[in-house]
Parts: sequence; structure tokens; C-alpha cells
Amino acid sequence: MLSKQAAQLSARGVGFDSPSFNAIQRDTFNTGAKKSANLKTEEKLTEQALNIERKNVKTTLHAQLFGDAATFAFNAATFSSKLPMAEEL
Repeated sequence: MLSKQAAQLSARGVGFDSPSFNAIQRDTFNTGAKKSANLKTEEKLTEQALNIERKNVKTTLHAQLFGDAATFAFNAATFSSKLPMAEEL
């Protein structure tokens, strides 16, 4: 972008030491810096969202495992309570 601007301005007869040229170059640098900062912020937010999603998935899996274990224990207790006792045989 900077070389394109330099070519355009030199074709128009504007010198490289011109205040206008320097202002245009500074504006280009500032715009690039803002875009770079925005991209870095967006990347960090995306990474943070992914980390939160991973934690949510782990929590859900642990809850499901706990629920499955509790269901198994409940079913085992129910089954064992329906078995005839040794005294009854």
C-alpha cells in the first residue's frame, strides 16, 4: 500500500519530504496498526470462547457420567431388593 501511494504521489509531482505525503503515510500506518490490533483482539476473543466451550463440554460429560453411574447404582439397588432372600428359599 505504501509503495502504491508513493508511486501515485510521485506521479503527481509530490515530493517524499512533503507534509502531505508524510500525513498520508502516517494515516496508512495508523490504519494498519488499528486493523492489526483488532485482529489480535478478535483472535483472543475466539480463543477465549473456545476455552469456555471446552470447559462446558467437559462439565457436561462429567455430569452425564455421574448420572449414568447413579442410574446404574439405583437399578442395581432395585434389582437386589427384588431378589429373594436366603431365608425365603
